[in-house]
Parts: sequence; C-alpha cells; structure tokens
Amino acid sequence: MALGDILIFILSVLAYARPVERDAGQSSPLRRTSNLARVATGHKVPFTYEGYSLLPVGTIQVGTPALDIAVIFSTGSADSWVLDSVYSRSQSLGKHCKDGVYKLQFGDRSGIQGHICTDTDIAVHEQALLSATNVDKGTWRMDIPGDGMLALSSPSVSRLKGRPVGYFWNAVEQKAVTTPGEFSFYFAPRGSTAGSELQIGGRDPSKYIGEPEKHLTAFVGEERSWTIPGGSIYVDGKAVVQDIVTTIDSAANYIYCSLGALTFFYRRVPGACVIKPGVWGIPCAKDGGRPSIEVSWDNMSKFDISEFILYSRVTVDGECVWESEIMLLKDDRAANHWNFGTAFMRAAYTIFSVDQRVILLAKPNHDHGQSP
Repeated sequence: MALGDILIFILSVLAYARPVERDAGQSSPLRRTSNLARVATGHKVPFTYEGYSLLPVGTIQVGTPALDIAVIFSTGSADSWVLDSVYSRSQSLGKHCKDGVYKLQFGDRSGIQGHICTDTDIAVHEQALLSATNVDKGTWRMDIPGDGMLALSSPSVSRLKGRPVGYFWNAVEQKAVTTPGEFSFYFAPRGSTAGSELQIGGRDPSKYIGEPEKHLTAFVGEERSWTIPGGSIYVDGKAVVQDIVTTIDSAANYIYCSLGALTFFYRRVPGACVIKPGVWGIPCAKDGGRPSIEVSWDNMSKFDISEFILYSRVTVDGECVWESEIMLLKDDRAANHWNFGTAFMRAAYTIFSVDQRVILLAKPNHDHGQSP
C-alpha cells in the first residue's frame, strides 16, 4: 500500500466558543460532541460561525485512533492544513511527514509554513495536508478560528504544486463521495448559528426555496476555482458595478476587492464617505435604516446582503451613515475580480458542483419545520 493510502475524514459537531488570541503553539478552546459520522453522500456536518470572524468552523477526525481537529471549511483554497501543535498529538501509525519546510500565503497576506504530511487513515488516496509550525495572521483583523483548514477548492488553485491536494475533488474522483459530486452550505439566520451545516455530497431541498440558478465557473488566469463571472452589485436598486468576476470564498468573512475596484464602487454611491482609514460609509435610508445592497449574476435573482455587510450606524459630519464591510484586499488580482465571503453566503443557499463545474444559488429557507 502506497504512503497516504486510504485516509478517512470523519466529521462531527463543533460548538465554537469564541475566537481567542493564540499562536501555533496553542490549541483553540473548543467544545466538541461525540456524535461522529463517516464522510458519505448526504452527510451533514454542523458548523458555527460565531465571533468576529464569521467563518464556518466544524470538526474533522484524522488518523487511528481518531484525533479531533477543528477546521475552517474553505472554498477559496485547495491546500488543507492543521496546526502542528495539534496534529503532533496524533498517534496514528499511518502518519508520514516529509522533510523540508513548505510555505503558503493567502490573499489577505496571512500565511503558514510547516511540513507536508499524509496519513494512511484518510479516505482519499495520497491526500496531502500541511502540518503548520508557524501561522502568520497577516492583515486579518480577527484571530484565526479553529486549528486548521479543510480546503474544498479546485487543485488548480493549490500553492503546493505537484502534490495531491483538493480534498473534495479527490474524494469525487476516487468515489469516496458518490454521485452527486457536489457539496452545499446552509447558514442559519443571523442571531442563531444553530442549524448551520455543510452537506458532503448533494443538497437539502428543505433548506432553500425554488429551483437553484446555475452559474458556470470560470478560469482566472490559469486557475479554475469557485469563481463565476457576470456579477453585479446594487445599492438602493441601482447597479453600481456590473460584469464583475466573483470568487465565492467561505474562508473570507465580508466582500473584498482591489483598491481600484473599491474606489470605483464608492465613488458611484451618492454620499459615500471615508469614516476612518480603510473604512467607508454608505448613507442611511431616509428612516435611518440600512440602504439596500443586493448582488446578482447574469441578471438573475438578487440576493440582499444589507444586514450582513452594514453593521454599525454612525454620524459623520452630521450625516447618518452605515459602516460598510465592502473592503480592500491587498493582492494582485484584476480590478474586476472580487471575493464574496460569508456576508454573501449567509444570504443564499450555495451548491458547489464538481461534476458540472458550476455554482448553484438559491434563496435560503429558514423555516426548519417544513419544506418550501
């Protein structure tokens, strides 16, 4: 049997207490349950997204005997990683780590470095993950929740070139997850994260309304990830930007773009102003409430993200404005390439299809008691 054969991720419930300050030598204080289940088609993985980060965090188990690891579920990366201080506790006989230090850097300038490892107790053959000895938070404004990341994007976006990455892609190809080759996210309503779930293999029609609209993913340079073209952002019903390319990234919390795109956006919003360096404000509605901010693709359904992107109401030069979380991402992306994080995903039921290379979107159904 080759190194890294038969690696089985077993997932369970995580109740994430709160984000705390720590470095790579400390483990996050998590409350876990013993409700464990194998990854299989239709399996639902509960997650929470509390605290400032608003990122989906759930629990995987690696190795035999099983080791609980709390991870961010990321559709923006193909490279899975765990803190070395946590993974080093694994007593799995199938664990193998290579010599040498490898580095990963993400779009927000945060980064990690560590050793490439495989484990003969993972259900995806030769699946690699980085055992991180150092975590650099870069420009993140919050503590990184959990103890690592389960990467759900295409191997084409991997920074560990030439190594077996892209967990879900590999799972589909090796039939560890059978048809349909898709996974889906449901975010519970604001104020209660109970019921939020990642479904591995398939979707739950009781969690969305109507027929999901289909959007073909696109290449960005030589990379094809969970990115779709034809996006628009509307403020109070008026299209402010159009024909943008958007990566749907569950490991980002808000909406991000380049400096040029950010400046263009706010200049087209009447009354928008700078509240403080790096933070813009959008004028209040006439009643002092939030203005309407919606997004759509290909002139199809509009998804209202106002309550997830406008948090604080303040007064600037005597005028009422809402602090906006449409923010700068410091990387080399094209001016029309945006990152839509959980601020968007909380307003939609999102389905990511490896089989069809599409993202499907629907309005979420928050009535858990009955199907739409």
